[in-house]
Amino acid sequence: MHGDVLTVLRLSSNPAKLVLDAMQGFYPMHLEIGNMDDEVSVTRRSCILLLERLMKVSPEIKPHVKGGAMKLSFDWMTKMRPTAENYLEVLGFLLLVASYGLASAFDEDELRNLLWIVAQHRQAPELCRVLGFEIRRHDPLFY
Repeated sequence: MHGDVLTVLRLSSNPAKLVLDAMQGFYPMHLEIGNMDDEVSVTRRSCILLLERLMKVSPEIKPHVKGGAMKLSFDWMTKMRPTAENYLEVLGFLLLVASYGLASAFDEDELRNLLWIVAQHRQAPELCRVLGFEIRRHDPLFY
């Protein structure tokens, strides 16, 4: 499925818009704070897959799409519960910021603190690179 998503994004006339539209489902309207069912977990994992693949495709992002991603990221920030138990929210947010080139709109220390939450996940080194954080050989973030 990973390869199929990548192919679809590469063939899309506007992959950044396609993925941004899909991200609207990350925080469903019916979701109560602290209540995440299996359906929401599957949706979030699917959104994360889309963002990972968008970052790999690295398309040119049109200003209106980037503006939409900025609005979504600020909205996401107000809903996110940044804890290890809610790592999918944090990972999704960081991938959104990285994929759409939004890091400069956020406080660097805040982004670093969020990276600590997802440091043990395979996406962390790539997120650091794309977000512009230097990875040192003995960085405790990845041990």
